[in-house]
Amino acid sequence: MMITKKRWALLLVFVLCLAAAAVPAGALVPLLHNSVFKVGSTTYTVDGVSRDMEVAPYISGDRTMLPLRYVGYALGIEEKDIVWDQSAQTATITSGVRKVQVRVGSSSIQINNDVQEMDVPPEVVDGRIMLPLRSVAEAFSASITWDGATQTINIHY
Repeated sequence: MMITKKRWALLLVFVLCLAAAAVPAGALVPLLHNSVFKVGSTTYTVDGVSRDMEVAPYISGDRTMLPLRYVGYALGIEEKDIVWDQSAQTATITSGVRKVQVRVGSSSIQINNDVQEMDVPPEVVDGRIMLPLRSVAEAFSASITWDGATQTINIHY
């Protein structure tokens, strides 16, 4: 009787190995979204679809500054979840249980109840809040790649 159980166990392991080998490698990787911004361009893409924005990304010191609202859109955040409080000069972005808040002129970024420091504070340019991309994108668990040759920023989430 023990030999039969061992044979069934070996057969089960063999079948599971065959099934795992039949699944394409890419099928096991979660689908990532990709957004691309280019310094100086008012056009960006989200998953290959071109979109327009009113103000172009620029470099300030060693940081790439992007318009907050379009960073939110690039991260899949809906317009209703990007809120500007004019009197407090504060922007709040919410996605699921994650709430991120920044204030113009302050290098603090609040992620839920945790306060961290950004390298440079957000600023207003042409009526748009511009902020260091990496700080906000990473607050939503996105990764950033920078291509210095083309001055292109990729956001993966």
